[in-house]
Amino acid sequence: MTFRLLQILLLVTTSLSGFAKNFETIEAAFQSFILTKKTINIEGLQKNVAEKNSFLELKNKNTTLQFGRYEGTEEKEIFVFNYFVDTSYNQPAISIGCYEYINNTWKEVTDVVLPMLSFNDFYGTATAPPKSFANTVQFRFILHKNNTLHIVIEPHIKGENEKFDRIFDQRRYAAVQTKWNKNTAKFEIAKWLK
Repeated sequence: MTFRLLQILLLVTTSLSGFAKNFETIEAAFQSFILTKKTINIEGLQKNVAEKNSFLELKNKNTTLQFGRYEGTEEKEIFVFNYFVDTSYNQPAISIGCYEYINNTWKEVTDVVLPMLSFNDFYGTATAPPKSFANTVQFRFILHKNNTLHIVIEPHIKGENEKFDRIFDQRRYAAVQTKWNKNTAKFEIAKWLK
């Protein structure tokens, strides 16, 4: 076998391995990403890596950090970074972002990859709450290894305002399950959960 043929075989094998485009492993992708986000502290978090699913999770009692890789068509890769810190102030820190790694740069594509939802969507055919209510709720994101993402609506201050609690409890859905669509390189709504 000639050296050139070996190079071609190695290139084809690497291309089929999942991380050929930019990174060899999900951990390598995460390390590259985290270097651009200098404000995130990962010390003291326990790591769970599922290379087969291109999924990494770091967590402790109050913090959950998730990082996953999702394949699109034509070698397109989307990386999702999900960060949740439960604070003692009833307002957890929540962050999610979807990124492409292009020309050695992380480019945010969250608005393209995630479905656009508002709190009214969780009320279905029920009477939508007043617009001022939008400031009292938040969306929490939960990534799963099986290419799904749950988007849950949660109150900022449950139990402190009776009127707010009544309005919040009238919602028709508690969460929406989305599923990764490889052809469109997007998370699409799969079903609404009560």
